[in-house]
Amino acid sequence: RLSTTGPDAEGASLELGRVLTWDSATRAEGIALLRDVTAAAKSRPDADEALGEVLTWDVSTRAEGINRLRRLRELQPGRVSTQLKLADALSWSADTRDEAESLYRVIVRADASSAEAAIGLARVLSWTGRFAESRETYRQALTRDPAGSAALVGLAQLDGWTGQARASLSRLERASTSGLDTPDAYQVRAEAYAQIGRPASARKAYRGLLGVRPTDEI
Repeated sequence: RLSTTGPDAEGASLELGRVLTWDSATRAEGIALLRDVTAAAKSRPDADEALGEVLTWDVSTRAEGINRLRRLRELQPGRVSTQLKLADALSWSADTRDEAESLYRVIVRADASSAEAAIGLARVLSWTGRFAESRETYRQALTRDPAGSAALVGLAQLDGWTGQARASLSRLERASTSGLDTPDAYQVRAEAYAQIGRPASARKAYRGLLGVRPTDEI
């Protein structure tokens, strides 16, 4: 099924597989192509990582994806991108959230420029009720990437969870347009509007959420 030829057919197939996985309609085809690349290549950590990551997106294949990322991390312990993808996958389950937190902290200490790891850590802290430490960690992420919107959305979510809905909406206004077109941003906005008694605006935000994450039941 490898569909390209040339000196780096594997590399081209890898990129095609990645692109196909971005759309739910072609994700199965992309996963099949990534499996072919990993099977054909003697050593292709980028393909192993890509396949492991996309498998973690679905509950039915998450365990396989995590196992693939664990094996790759054992083979290449210094590969930060693999560590980050593994931590992200582990953070989604309460059973493995402690391990995700430990891994995020390792990355944050080792890579002073990693805003992604700081954001991941801040999310885990917020999900476990440690709002003050989460807020400080989001602020650290902003110092690492001042233009990033994910940390602002995270801070806005904390504002909403602590009863500061208007501050939440105000903070979202400072995020970039691309940062507002995400499931988290729509969710935060909808909850904030509901808090301040604007149901029509809340419904509009929830419809936006359904547009970017159509499988959600709201």
